[in-house]
Amino acid sequence: MLVWCGPRYGAAVSNPNPWPDFGEAAALLVIVRFRVSPDARAPWLAGAERVMAIFARQSGFQCASIGQSTDETDLLLLRSEWDSVGDYRRALSDMDMKMYGIPFMAQAIDEPSAYELLQHRADDADTTAVSGRARDADDVSLGRAAAAHVAPVTSRSDEE
Repeated sequence: MLVWCGPRYGAAVSNPNPWPDFGEAAALLVIVRFRVSPDARAPWLAGAERVMAIFARQSGFQCASIGQSTDETDLLLLRSEWDSVGDYRRALSDMDMKMYGIPFMAQAIDEPSAYELLQHRADDADTTAVSGRARDADDVSLGRAAAAHVAPVTSRSDEE
């Protein structure tokens, strides 16, 4: 496995626990899986390393790595960690990401890939964070919020 880590996981950190200090908002873990044939592996690795380098320049980037399934050698992943979902979304807007990263990521298996880190237990700490999901996240789906006419979403307090 190839790992590219930011300062949080690198040499000199003031907190010996490498887990992010959540505060109130949850950090983000992104796991993007790919099926890669043996003959496409070398170009895929070059593309993944390029995406990791683009990510490493972005605000809120913590760490990234490339992994391989122990059961299926054609199943690879690109994993990254971010301070917040907003940092990850802004990273996707970077011009280099649009030119090189998005075409690479388009080869991924079509499945959910972003996870809020809500709880973490280490030897010396147990950390809990608050979800940053919008209250209407289950009601307003992709495409509905950008339609020509968007029906109003009632809040839970309106229903009571």
